[in-house]
Amino acid sequence: MVRVVERMLGWCRQVPPLVADAALAAEVAAVTVVAVAVQSQVEDQPMTTLGVVALGFTLVPLVWRR
Repeated sequence: MVRVVERMLGWCRQVPPLVADAALAAEVAAVTVVAVAVQSQVEDQPMTTLGVVALGFTLVPLVWRR
């Protein structure tokens, strides 16, 4: 078990920081879009273009945080 964790940590350290940050931003975006889609179905209000743009602006700092 320890070897598996060490191997995974070694692999994670080899990933460039920008790639890791972009993956984090993509994951946060996916979760947020699903949450907004579910909420819009409940309230019967689709996500507007302004909402998509605002979501994009909130994710940009995650990519360029280092």
